Amino acid sequence: MVTCVVFGCTNRFDCDAKSKGITFHVFPKNESRKALWENAVRRKNWRASKWSTICSEHFREEDIDRTSLSTVMLRENAVPSVFPTHPKHLQKGDKKRKPSLQKESSSFPSSVLAAVSRVQDEVVPALVPEYTAGPPERSQTSSESDELKTKCEHLIRKTDQYKKQINSSAV
Repeated sequence: MVTCVVFGCTNRFDCDAKSKGITFHVFPKNESRKALWENAVRRKNWRASKWSTICSEHFREEDIDRTSLSTVMLRENAVPSVFPTHPKHLQKGDKKRKPSLQKESSSFPSSVLAAVSRVQDEVVPALVPEYTAGPPERSQTSSESDELKTKCEHLIRKTDQYKKQINSSAV
């Protein structure tokens, strides 16, 4: 029987779980991604087998792709992060501040650091006008909408390029 490997989780693959929309996901085959999942589970001296599964309740909703009618899948970089059954000392609290990028990325190659600094230095135009109370004075024209759409697509492509650079250098 398929069960969730997370400490304290009693979900198993049955009619009850299926009716609640709970899905089960095997650990990734990629060793580095698998290690991220194993660390997130926080079980002492434990390694996942090829049959180990985690239920969808341990993933944020934005990590789950429910667009397919037949299959529920996890997004590419999804890592389990929701563990309500863990004891308090094993739960990761929300950080109020993020550490600076330089401290985090000291192990990254200089090409990745350069790419990240270019993104930080790049001036990103405001895509959404500031909110003002009351109705707008005029609606957007078709050319303004097309321009915004083009800018969004450009920024998405650049973001994807940087993600690929970071992923390829981290492996």
